[in-house]
Parts: sequence; C-alpha cells; structure tokens
Amino acid sequence: MIKRILEFLASTAMSGLLIIVPLLIMYLIVTELLDVIEGLATTVTSVLPENFLGPLDEHLIVAVLMVFSGSFLVGLTLRSEFMKNVGSRLEQATVGRLGIWVVVKRLSRGLLGDVEGTAFKTGLLTVSPGSRQLVYIVEDYGNGLLTVLYHSHRWLFQAQSCW
Repeated sequence: MIKRILEFLASTAMSGLLIIVPLLIMYLIVTELLDVIEGLATTVTSVLPENFLGPLDEHLIVAVLMVFSGSFLVGLTLRSEFMKNVGSRLEQATVGRLGIWVVVKRLSRGLLGDVEGTAFKTGLLTVSPGSRQLVYIVEDYGNGLLTVLYHSHRWLFQAQSCW
C-alpha cells in the first residue's frame, strides 16, 4: 500500500516537473530576449532626434518594428531553397530517423491539406449504413484495398485494412 502511494506521489511530481521546468525555461529565455530587444531599441532611439515620433513611445515602436522586421527576414531566409535543403538534411540526420516523427509529420501535413505525396490523405469510412467516420489513408494498395488510421477512442488511433 505504501509502495503504491509512493509511486503515485513520484509519478505525479515528475509529471508536474515535466510541465513546470519547460515553462520556466521558456520564461527565462523570453525575458532575456526582451532585455536584448530593449537594449537595442534604446540604442536606436538615442540616435533619433528628440520627439521624433511626437507623443508616442519611441522605444516601444522601435522594439516592435525590430521584432517584426527580424521575424520577416528570418522567415524570408527560411523560405529560400538553400535553407529548405539545409532544414531537410538536418531533419533527416536527426529526428527524421524516428518513426514517430514521420507519422506525426504526415498526419499534420494531411490535416493541413498538403498535397505532397508524403502526407496522409483524408477520407470517409462508412462504419455502418448512415454512419461515416473521418480517417487518414495510410496506404493505398491500388486494388481497392486501403490501410486507414481512424479515431477509435478519446485519445487513440487505430490502423485497419479496409476494402
């Protein structure tokens, strides 16, 4: 009895830590980034003439412009063919070897409507007359048979061959 209580307490504490620690790390990173952006904005606004933007807060406007322009430039860089190739190679060398990564990537691509051949296609499975269920088509054998992934329980998916 005491062993079960200790196991419950330990697993509950670990579950809590797995939530709290990443949130704290993210908070620390965001506060550091905001400090850096504030320092850069202060440097830029010190070069501008006094009351350049009138009654508006110059530090805030410059900081927001810096974040948006930086995000745009990073996004533009990531959309280039060179960076797509680098990202693809990096993915294949690291998480691309994990089977779960491939499944999650294909599921998300299928959900977002990606037309690439690597995405799972969606379909409707007739469960019973008048009852249909949304499914992911995992494999199409070309002879009328399919392997589908369907939602069978609250958080579970199951695979089944259908014809």
